Amino acid sequence: MNNHQSNHAKPRILLVRVPEVELNSSDDMRATAVSGLAVPLGPAYIASTIRHHGQYDVQILDLYLDLFEIYAHSLDHDKSHVLEITRKTLLDSIEDYNPLIVGFSALFSFQHNFVQELADSVKTHYPEIRIYLGGYATIFPQMVMEQIQSLDVLFIGEAESTVLKVLEEENNLRDFAQISGIAYRDRDKIVINNTLSRVMDLEEIPLPAFDLLNTAKYRQILGRSEFPILTSRSCPFSCNYCSSKLYSGRGLRLRNTDSILNEISYLKKEYQLDLLYIRDELFNGNRKHAKTLLRGMIDRQLNISWFDTNAFHVNSLDEEFLDLCKASGCIEAIFAIESGSPRVLKEIMNKRVDLDHAKKMAEHCRKIDLPIQCYFVIGNPGETKEEIHMTIDFAASLSAEGCVFSIATPFPGTQYYELALEKGFLVHAPEDILRMKYMDVNMETDNFTAQWLKDTQYDANIRVNFLENTCLSSNREGLEKARIKYGRIFQQYDFHVIAAIMMGYIDIKLGDVEKGYTIFAKAETLLQNEHVKKAFYKYLSWNTLPTDTFNKWMQSKISGDVF
Repeated sequence: MNNHQSNHAKPRILLVRVPEVELNSSDDMRATAVSGLAVPLGPAYIASTIRHHGQYDVQILDLYLDLFEIYAHSLDHDKSHVLEITRKTLLDSIEDYNPLIVGFSALFSFQHNFVQELADSVKTHYPEIRIYLGGYATIFPQMVMEQIQSLDVLFIGEAESTVLKVLEEENNLRDFAQISGIAYRDRDKIVINNTLSRVMDLEEIPLPAFDLLNTAKYRQILGRSEFPILTSRSCPFSCNYCSSKLYSGRGLRLRNTDSILNEISYLKKEYQLDLLYIRDELFNGNRKHAKTLLRGMIDRQLNISWFDTNAFHVNSLDEEFLDLCKASGCIEAIFAIESGSPRVLKEIMNKRVDLDHAKKMAEHCRKIDLPIQCYFVIGNPGETKEEIHMTIDFAASLSAEGCVFSIATPFPGTQYYELALEKGFLVHAPEDILRMKYMDVNMETDNFTAQWLKDTQYDANIRVNFLENTCLSSNREGLEKARIKYGRIFQQYDFHVIAAIMMGYIDIKLGDVEKGYTIFAKAETLLQNEHVKKAFYKYLSWNTLPTDTFNKWMQSKISGDVF
């Protein structure tokens, strides 16, 4: 590669989205970490910031999108094969583009091994290239810099306010000492400038550079035009398990509602927007701001579907807000309830949730036909088995379309982490904390073992979200929506036998028996994999309509009867 670019050419920067899959997964498929495919907001914001400055040429390499067909068929490829294809794609892109800097974007700690492999590959083949990283490393910059020797600069928190300062120093003496919110190498020494540097006026940030992404391919895979948006940043609360303050500090920063509405209008005109997902940490943290935005969407007749991925703050909900959600096109209200135990909420989580109010708001959602999903966290330090079951039973009582049961994760910088170190609760060694994830057990206390907690969490997931889900008593329209939902889950987790059984069962209920049997056959084939069977086989013994239907189909095959 010739790095002697023309004196008149702008320095080139390649932003790389690291695939949101786990490179080194365990044998327990229930703990597999993988994110659904979605248009990335972070790299698009950083690219627009760099491009707007005018002194650099920037491109985005979206490895997750480009190689999604490989990542989506995890059972067909071993991890070394996936890594090799990803590595080759990255190195080929570098050869073609000839960048001076490669910046990796990785949101989740389970991507750490992937980042390390790719960064080391770049440095080995092109030692003169400078390597940056943003995202998950905010929580543990020292560990990441120590483990990934190829990294030159690591961004802590929001990078829009610091990336241009770093790039300017790259052209000078590389004296980063006065730049907040980064970690870097000074010869053999790792320097951490941990003070957050935030963009206080969000209107200063240019619109995300979605034009640098292959949006047509996203639409092809997802079946509709989906885009993310931010209406605010930060969260004013101090939940003991949450690490958001490390990324964006405290104090809610709001965008101008007219600016947001103009961005939505632009996305609709430019990309034929079908679905908008709000990525705020706390969309309704300022209820007045949120309501003003929703009224603006109604007044402008934007007519788009939307939902808030990070969940509504329950105590900030009221009927008027939910009515506005429904009228403005919200397709699902997500509640951050977190626990069904008042003691756990108050004494362990430091989470302000009125459970009676949560029930009342869930009832109102049913009244106005607004589907709901609820987020819960179990396995908190000091929580009892009885309180965990209280949470699961509370979740089931809400008759929600879905519930996420995360496992308490003691990320560095949180109260949970300090408590886990003090009490000796960590399952893994401290240096393995980089691989922590919400669906795996990271703490074991006197009240429960890691095995019990994982079994209980996954049983709750299968019970509430699949085999006893409220969708089974829905009308045809509800069943069709559920079929799409389970199809998306199966696309994301191609080994999920129960998702496949749900798809097949719903097909049969909808009258397409042949299609249902075809999906059942896929489930039967999956069960021949020993890891899949270990994770899911026990659920076939549960007495539910989907499993009973699948088991009868299996028996009919064995007996030769027509089912």
